[in-house]
Amino acid sequence: MTTTEHLETRALVDAPAPAVAPEHAVEVPSPPRDRGRLLSVVVVLMALTPLVVGAVSIIRRGFPPGALFGDRAILGLTAGNAWRAPVLLGPYSRFYWHHPGPLYFYVLNVLSAIFGGGTVGLVLGAVAINVSASAGILVLALRRGGRALLVWAAILLTAYLFVIDPFPFDIWNPSVTILPFALVLLLAWSVACGDWWAAPWLALFGSFVVQTHVGLVPGVAMALGFTVVVCVVRQRRSEAPLAVDERRALRRSLATSAVVTFVVWLPPLVEELTSRRGNLTELARFFSRPGSPHSLAEGLTNTGLQATLMLRGVFESVSLRADAHQGLAFALVVSAVAFAGAVIAALRMRSTKAAALLALVAFELVVGVYGVTKIVGPVQYYLVQWISAVGFVLWIAMGNAVLELVRARRVGWSRGRTWSRAALAVAFVVLCVGAVRAVPGHAGLINEDLDVPNNRALFGYVPTKQLLAATDAGRIVVLRNDEATAWEVLAADALMLEQHGRRVQIVETQETRLLFDDARLVRNAPADAQVLSFRERARPDVRAGDALIARQGKWSIVRVGED
Repeated sequence: MTTTEHLETRALVDAPAPAVAPEHAVEVPSPPRDRGRLLSVVVVLMALTPLVVGAVSIIRRGFPPGALFGDRAILGLTAGNAWRAPVLLGPYSRFYWHHPGPLYFYVLNVLSAIFGGGTVGLVLGAVAINVSASAGILVLALRRGGRALLVWAAILLTAYLFVIDPFPFDIWNPSVTILPFALVLLLAWSVACGDWWAAPWLALFGSFVVQTHVGLVPGVAMALGFTVVVCVVRQRRSEAPLAVDERRALRRSLATSAVVTFVVWLPPLVEELTSRRGNLTELARFFSRPGSPHSLAEGLTNTGLQATLMLRGVFESVSLRADAHQGLAFALVVSAVAFAGAVIAALRMRSTKAAALLALVAFELVVGVYGVTKIVGPVQYYLVQWISAVGFVLWIAMGNAVLELVRARRVGWSRGRTWSRAALAVAFVVLCVGAVRAVPGHAGLINEDLDVPNNRALFGYVPTKQLLAATDAGRIVVLRNDEATAWEVLAADALMLEQHGRRVQIVETQETRLLFDDARLVRNAPADAQVLSFRERARPDVRAGDALIARQGKWSIVRVGED
């Protein structure tokens, strides 16, 4: 950060109103520094209240055995094994490749251990990631636009948490990347504005979202490319070279970013170089296929739905998983008018910083349209929900432009202070109402999918007592997927057994080779292992020496006879 940028940042944090344009500058008294910091802390805590209340609810309620099954159980299993047997790949995909990297597994492993392990620890680990991303969004708002932008971002955050609930409490990889992606956009903006300290964080969070969900590659690539272009153009247009201190800060920032990038991308690079068919190569082949599966109209429609989701969610009953397109036309008109007004405000103020964020969001929406047209198969909500984060940042960008114009137009400190206090009071009321409204009623239930009755009719509940009674803590338990479709209940049972101290291995098949990490797979069960077979419920084929342990959904669990 330059000396000038540093002074601007200190002024934004400490003064009751950020610095205005030189031609409108006035001398104003500064309130006590502690009062301003306390106000900022209160705003941040209020905005994070929904996540904190949800976390407390998860701790108090807990989860029944086998609450995680299918994809979520596999994520929990892989995260639990991340450090014992190095995981080199990201979450699996139904297209028979993996997401780029395993960073999420390592982070979730550490956070889960901090929160006591078990299912509760896994879910709280995902919540902690979202708390960190949310706090980062608010800190950047304060750093770039002072307390006024902080309050505006806090109000928007509560509205966004309300409309995406219960995804902030979900460990599924498409869900846990939504808020971190919004943070990536604001980090990219900060770097473009010359805040070099943000570059290593951009490398870390950008790598996290890309490794965890490959669908975010276009959005992150656009953010990084935009940042580089803006920095290069700004430097070429600058009449004076960078100061010595700023050059030193830039070099340190780039060096740190390079180290962070190398460390977090080392596992997938090792897998690529040591495997016969590297996962990164498979990803490149898959996404380089020609053709556009979806039309431009579909891209525009889905991008519009997601970009206006937060605005529509304030007035309509819409969410990520239940969106009947209510209020879309009205929301598009309001957003377009507000965006045009923000652009005019930024141009009139000649604010390159405000214009930069507006431009970044506009480019991201274009990328969103392009990304939708390239989706293979149906356009599922989890494939496009990242665009809703762009819509969230869009309103931060528009508010930032308007706030800069308001600051510049302020005449007379006495009058300005009165209006500032009135606006702050109204903002706090709105923030309180929004925080209360965004408090989740059933935090974490999405991990059980109890709102989909067919799931429990299909998968049943984990027969905890029977499985624990049929297995010994000191022996290896090998699970055999004799019915290809039983992998979801097998994953839930494997996670439950591991959480109760059993050493679980899984027989390698075409399905399990994709779903589970290699360290857990075995070709054949060891001689002294206990083998549990998952078979069709109607025809479990119990032979002499076998024992039917339990029935779970559409499948039967059979303990294979021991010689």
